[in-house]
Amino acid sequence: MSATSFVDVRHVFVDLASPTSILARLTGRTSQPYSVLRDVSFQLTAGQQVVIFGGAGSGKSTLLRTLAGTLAPSRGKIFINGKPPHEAPGMAAGYVSVEESEPGGDTVHAALHAYGISHSLSGVPARVGAIAEQVGLTGMLTKKVEILSTTERLRLNIARAVMSPAPLLLLDDVVDQLGALAVKQLLDGVLRDRTVLLATRSIIDAEALNMPLMLLHNGTIAHFGDRDALALAAGCERTVYAWVESLRYDVLRSLRRLPGIVEVRLIPTDQFEGQKLQIVVKSSRYLPTLYDHISQAALIKIEEHPVTLSEILRAL
Repeated sequence: MSATSFVDVRHVFVDLASPTSILARLTGRTSQPYSVLRDVSFQLTAGQQVVIFGGAGSGKSTLLRTLAGTLAPSRGKIFINGKPPHEAPGMAAGYVSVEESEPGGDTVHAALHAYGISHSLSGVPARVGAIAEQVGLTGMLTKKVEILSTTERLRLNIARAVMSPAPLLLLDDVVDQLGALAVKQLLDGVLRDRTVLLATRSIIDAEALNMPLMLLHNGTIAHFGDRDALALAAGCERTVYAWVESLRYDVLRSLRRLPGIVEVRLIPTDQFEGQKLQIVVKSSRYLPTLYDHISQAALIKIEEHPVTLSEILRAL
């Protein structure tokens, strides 16, 4: 394990048996295993927060469950702060999903208080109150768990995970239920210093969170990095807007001859004195050459149009 790796996943496979039909059982045929996760490897540093993005069946929930220690990998190794997940204190409590639930007969306050006492946490009453406020449960502490809505139950599960000593928080389908804005508030607040992996199938929510992305496809990691790194790997075209004073034709012509230039055109503007250019390059690797060249003109302002996750996915 790398000296700086807090989460170290090495060549993990999770194999499951295919469902067996009635005819196959009658004829004695056995089902063939298939891989839900295939050769998954990555590392995270302490405090790093990452979005796992993928469609239904891509392996997101399976990956989170192996990290939580509730599902053992068929092959490969996982270390959380130097230990296998099942040996990391409180690791399973760090997994949050809409499918997980506290016992229904207790109130929210009683459920959190009982969790704190059963896990020998210190200052339980004060801790329950503080965490409830941070995750938006203050007005629900006297409600019975069994009548909570889906989003309220998720907030309760998040509060329990925050109370736990889990070194890694694993949020499965949480953003799909709470929305990106609510999750962003949690990440910037009560989860600010925690290591977090957050799985979603929503492009809109993944875009809004604007976090490093792990793109999971058919059980394997297709790409992992920040938005710019993914855009470069996908070869996404990039658009730059430049306002130039007294633009000369020879400057325009030389821009169009630069390596990697797809298009250079003048577009109307009333924002500045001068002329506005829209410049499209094949990928971000050509931006340094473009900036170096255009800075020799009478440049007033330059803006780079950010690449979207949808554009990246279309280019992959």
